[in-house]
Amino acid sequence: MKTSLPEWELKDKHLERTIEFPSYLKLIEFVNTITSVAESLNHHPDMDIRYKKLKFYLSTHDLDGVSTLDVELAKKIDIALAQTTRK
Repeated sequence: MKTSLPEWELKDKHLERTIEFPSYLKLIEFVNTITSVAESLNHHPDMDIRYKKLKFYLSTHDLDGVSTLDVELAKKIDIALAQTTRK
C-alpha cells in the first residue's frame, strides 16, 4: 500500500489522508471536484472538514474494509490534487 499510495495510511479498516489547503475556499473547491470523481465511480468517501484541513476516510462498508474501489478513488484524489492549485 505504501508504494502505490505513499500519502495514504491504512488505519483500522480504512485508508486515510489529510490535506491542508491555503484557505477554506480552496478546500471547498477541491471537495467539489472530488464529488464529481466520487459520483463517476459511484463510491463516496467520508470527509472531515476542519477549516483548512480536509481528511479523507476511504472504506467499503459492505466489506468492512478496503477494496479496490477505495484504492482507485485514492489514486484519483491524488491525481486531482496534483492538478489543483493550492496557492
